[in-house]
Amino acid sequence: MSFEDDMIESGFSDEETYLEYLLNKHDTEQEQMNFSHNLNKSEISNPNIKYQDYLEIIRNNKIYNEVNEILKNRFLHSKLRFYKVMNCFPNKYPNTDYFYKIMNTEGTKYGYCDNHSNIIIPCIYDKIDLIQQGIAIVLDREKYFCINIDNKQITPFLEGPANWVGPRNILNYHNIKEAIEIELICPRPNCPNYSQHTLINTKGLMVRTGYNKYEQLPAKYTFIDYLYSDTIPLIPVKSNGKWGFIDKKLSEIIPCEYDAYDYSYDDDYIKLITGKPHHCFDVMKDGNWTVLDENGETLINFSN
Repeated sequence: MSFEDDMIESGFSDEETYLEYLLNKHDTEQEQMNFSHNLNKSEISNPNIKYQDYLEIIRNNKIYNEVNEILKNRFLHSKLRFYKVMNCFPNKYPNTDYFYKIMNTEGTKYGYCDNHSNIIIPCIYDKIDLIQQGIAIVLDREKYFCINIDNKQITPFLEGPANWVGPRNILNYHNIKEAIEIELICPRPNCPNYSQHTLINTKGLMVRTGYNKYEQLPAKYTFIDYLYSDTIPLIPVKSNGKWGFIDKKLSEIIPCEYDAYDYSYDDDYIKLITGKPHHCFDVMKDGNWTVLDENGETLINFSN
């Protein structure tokens, strides 16, 4: 079994913690051996044979040496957390092999440094998860958004928590490059963990406009609902906490000013009144429901 497999099987997710665990375990074993009266001198003087291979790995492990070097930095000292992200920006960071997740001295804020102890993203976030594509999901004062490797915000504040989906996989569809999948969570009254998946790149969120076809979503939108996107001509989106609808060309057909929405097609009541079937978008504002068609025209207004 490899060192990494043994680390995972032992329940550890990062190499620094596992290496420290092995060192501590070796020291404990040595103390027990030294205090044992049943062992002869040769056994006492020799390193613990059971952990000899691991000790050799620890002494010669390049990653462990890099971690120890970073730990010497005053700003980080003992607060380093060993989450390694490969550098994909050699032109911008030519001497950097990896980025490492770090915490401030109080252990309350997170950021990233390189393998030379240079701070790349300062420790100012309550939560941060950087991936190889140079995008990070961050939490700052209960607000989620995304930043790039230069600590520049690339999305507005999102509607709720956001998480990576398979962050190691770079998605390359026919019209996009180097995008990755993100889960957006948009709490609803009856479904607090309601979520949808979409793509994101260094320019921000993307919206699916066809099978495996994505376009750059205008920056003001903070959530995309794909619940009916394959069957209706409009895509529900959110901005500033309000629902609206865009078409497949990203034009806003129904403005983002509604508190809730529902969708139906060929509704019997609407068909009876108008004489033909419609894509019906039921939108609610200030407690009043209105039925709009796919062009944003009012079919019925249910005002109080």
